[in-house]
Amino acid sequence: VLDTPLPIGATSDPTPDLSVRFSDTGGSGYGSTSSWTVTRVGDIMSPSGAPLAGETTGHITKTSPALAEGLHTVDITVKDDAGNPATLSWSFTVDLTAPSPPANVTAPDPTNDTTPTFTWDAAIDPGGSGIKGYILEVWTTGGGAKIRGPFDGITGTTYTLLLPDAISPDGEYQVRVWSVDKADNVSGTYGSDTFVLDTGKPVLSNGTPT
Repeated sequence: VLDTPLPIGATSDPTPDLSVRFSDTGGSGYGSTSSWTVTRVGDIMSPSGAPLAGETTGHITKTSPALAEGLHTVDITVKDDAGNPATLSWSFTVDLTAPSPPANVTAPDPTNDTTPTFTWDAAIDPGGSGIKGYILEVWTTGGGAKIRGPFDGITGTTYTLLLPDAISPDGEYQVRVWSVDKADNVSGTYGSDTFVLDTGKPVLSNGTPT
């Protein structure tokens, strides 16, 4: 039996470590890797790591040759010591390109809400793995000091600060949002918007007539 292949999903490594787990319930144990190919590369049959002959469990591993960006399919055939074959096929995406930063980042401005909701447009991932999520931070303006965040793992295009992260004091702030693709590439720049927090009540004085 062959299972637990790696990598799966997406990777930013053009020479990823390929791995698959071997187990033999029949009892004769590992025999040989008779075929191992990666699309666009061809045969990479000889593993760099494998169970010893006759071992019933272990991992078969090899560092892949350099892969171009895009989808790749791995096919492997292994025989146990009695000559019985097992095959496995899986695919993953090599994504070497950072996604675009999210556009149209919007903060409520002005606002008296110390836990405001921020929104933005979905980013684009030219590398092909797709957008996994976003990272958000809140900064002061002027000197530019980060006061909240980073908040990562945001999967949608909106985020509301939680009460423990309420903003204070009143003043002008900037929200910054980065995008992250499924290969964990982070956008080189961020989308942003500035907003004013004003929780102070207005004062009325000098009313006339008195």
